[in-house]
Amino acid sequence: MDFVFASMIAGLVTSLLLVASLITYGRSVHSIKGKITSDTLHALILFGGAGVALAGLSVASSLYSGTAANRPWIVLFFAFLIVSQVKVATKSKRIHYATYGIVILAILFGMVVAHASPTQTSPILLFVLSIIFAASLLLSLFLLWDSPSPFSAGMLVLLAAFLVSWISIVSGIFQQNPEYFLVLFLPAIISSALFASMLKPWRRIITLVVLFTAIVVGTSMFIASFLAGDTRIWLLTVFSFLAAFSAIGGIDFFVEQYQETRARIPGYISVFLVSLSLLIINHIIFFGVFETSGQNDWNLLYLEWVIGVFAAGAYVMTSIQPMVSGETSKYARRFVLAFMAVMTVLGNEYVRYGRWVYDDIFPLLLGFVAIGVVGYIVVVRRLLDSGNRSAAANFVGLMTGALATAFVVEYSDNIPFVATLILLIITTVMIYRSSPREFSFLTE
Repeated sequence: MDFVFASMIAGLVTSLLLVASLITYGRSVHSIKGKITSDTLHALILFGGAGVALAGLSVASSLYSGTAANRPWIVLFFAFLIVSQVKVATKSKRIHYATYGIVILAILFGMVVAHASPTQTSPILLFVLSIIFAASLLLSLFLLWDSPSPFSAGMLVLLAAFLVSWISIVSGIFQQNPEYFLVLFLPAIISSALFASMLKPWRRIITLVVLFTAIVVGTSMFIASFLAGDTRIWLLTVFSFLAAFSAIGGIDFFVEQYQETRARIPGYISVFLVSLSLLIINHIIFFGVFETSGQNDWNLLYLEWVIGVFAAGAYVMTSIQPMVSGETSKYARRFVLAFMAVMTVLGNEYVRYGRWVYDDIFPLLLGFVAIGVVGYIVVVRRLLDSGNRSAAANFVGLMTGALATAFVVEYSDNIPFVATLILLIITTVMIYRSSPREFSFLTE
């Protein structure tokens, strides 16, 4: 399987998602243009322009190696983003006009350097982009402090994702490890979720980020492996994607319940489902690498370990929360967080240093999860005693199916391949039938 080809497909799929989200965003902005000030309207339009630049960047990154083709799009992205931020941050026309002038000069300078520089990473452009990034970051922090909202926080997350992506490009990681292509498209995926969530509840952003990530990885890995004739990879990709899809469908409901009631149990279930979905998505790539090269990718394996630890922590807290008092819950939460921190450190390659492997510390995580299983048994018995059999059945089906999916994914290398697919089908059906309001927000 060719991961370079997979990254090209991922770039095109990401661009299509971003364009579709921009269309939704444009309709939302058009519906409120008479209810907002002209500066706010212009800021929203310019923010959309930053999204268009990201779409161009995704296409350029997937079709061209190196950084030369990316430079104009990066400059345009920051130009639109900074002008949009300034429009919201201040009403001073002088500052607006000064920003326009600086941005125009930056665009012209960036275009000239992008085409004139013979080097793969232009030191001059890198210096200018560092200044522009710092300015945009400070503006994002100011907006988050002055008028906190999901979108001002989203800008900050978007910049963080962009920084990670750009460092990865400049350092040449993708030339050596094209299987890390998802990092390259994270800014566009987050941006797509922000645009598609315009005038919608903030919780929609969380669900869409995970959903779009699953679509990008699932589509690219399936097409690349199918065309290459790697049957095991594309079969596992299809069944794993369906499992992730069923888990993602219930995230919006539980985040909504947490948002409205501030009850911790829906919040923990949300974290568990998000972690499970990301665990499956990461394993799709990991399995593709293992099947192609015959070797483990230790970075992807460690990421899978960290996500699994988060999922285990959320699973255990979901079972403990209804059984203890508020004060006891605080101590339980501290214990769970401490255990998660220890497991995260012990799984790091530099800490292990050949002294132990994941199979040596996995029993500790398994024993930790067993605490949660005992807690679920107690909770289910209480539900049955109260006569709420339907709630008990759904609770057991959802959490058992999700936990079983996590174990099937983690142990898929040690389970016969056909058995893995059958187990994934069973657990996917369990999650889907037990999950409340699967993807109902798509029709809202």
